[in-house]
Amino acid sequence: MKRTTLMLLILLGFCFNANAQLELALKGGIHSVDLSEDIVTNGNDNMNFANSKFGYHFGLHPRIAVLGLFIEPGITFNSSSVDYTLNDNTPENIINETYKDIGIPVIAGFGSGFISAFGGPVLHYQIDKFKDIWSADRLKQATMGFQAGVGVKLWKLRGEVRYEGNLTSFGESVDVSDHTVNFGERASRVMFTVGIIL
Repeated sequence: MKRTTLMLLILLGFCFNANAQLELALKGGIHSVDLSEDIVTNGNDNMNFANSKFGYHFGLHPRIAVLGLFIEPGITFNSSSVDYTLNDNTPENIINETYKDIGIPVIAGFGSGFISAFGGPVLHYQIDKFKDIWSADRLKQATMGFQAGVGVKLWKLRGEVRYEGNLTSFGESVDVSDHTVNFGERASRVMFTVGIIL
């Protein structure tokens, strides 16, 4: 553990000595969710996911860039709304649910000052109340997916399009240090984001 910490400090020192650029951006936008048409059985009820409204997201994203390469961790609040029907698909059986979660992407990428491409893992954990953001128990239940996309920069503004998917085709989980992180089975989505560099 001490050796890993030392290596990270040396790497950070090298980055700053190489004229690294440090930015902090506030980002927000909307996303669409690609719902499966599969019917899910819950007790005696069949739930058919019928429609997804546009959700929204916002968060803080620091970026360290060196020689055209960058790494960008972040923390993002996400809210998505889904309609599903029970049993016979009649209008009176349409139910709406809203899901809130925290996303922690760790993105790496490359590009010029104007356009960039990037990708990396993202952790998600569900929240019900604001205080759940800081819950260690919720964080331990986080699942992993991935994000990939392209972005453009104009002055202090950033525009991005990201695709988010799951990693279930690669297995069920991955071991990180002494902790097992499960791969999430979240529906894929496309994220449209605008950010301002603070």
